[in-house]
Amino acid sequence: MARTVKTVVRQKGVYPWEEWLNGEVWELTPGEDIPSGRSFRASVYRACADRGLRVTTNERDGLLYIQASPK
Repeated sequence: MARTVKTVVRQKGVYPWEEWLNGEVWELTPGEDIPSGRSFRASVYRACADRGLRVTTNERDGLLYIQASPK
């Protein structure tokens, strides 16, 4: 049954979005920085949309490059 609580404990995000979406180009290594597979790219776009940013992504040589910018 649902109940009310006084405070909400928020889990710290898994990824350092504030750092990665700071406008610089970031090289992310699948299996090390991010999960392997192509689905992580959607998480990048969603994180940018939540912050009112646009993002450019590129996959090259098995690495994912991202760069966020203001809309």
